[in-house]
Amino acid sequence: MRRQTHQSGESVGFGELKRHGRGSLRALLIQASKRLLKTDNPLQKWGLGIALRRRVNRAAVAVARKLTVALKGRWSVVDEPGQTLLTKLHKLATELGVATLKELGYAGKEDFRQKKLYILKTYP
Repeated sequence: MRRQTHQSGESVGFGELKRHGRGSLRALLIQASKRLLKTDNPLQKWGLGIALRRRVNRAAVAVARKLTVALKGRWSVVDEPGQTLLTKLHKLATELGVATLKELGYAGKEDFRQKKLYILKTYP
């Protein structure tokens, strides 16, 4: 999720967010951000401020982008997942909750972690 940029001479204009990247990862980020908008945390307060000015879906995309930027540097090594990656996936699974994970088709937190690691490892 990155903004389209229009540059001509001295002015720089920004367009809509483009749908680059893997669709399943984007969907996971949007699901996580919508869940974060429903729980009490600093991102919820920031996201609800956007939702008041825009729509809830745009706020969810903004929170997902913020999550992506925050986690980008921490997911640098995926071939051999370090403790940081496993911890982040565990925290994400905890934030989503067991009930939500079951609704999404996962048996539990460990199943969620293993499937997401597989997706990240097989990403081209």
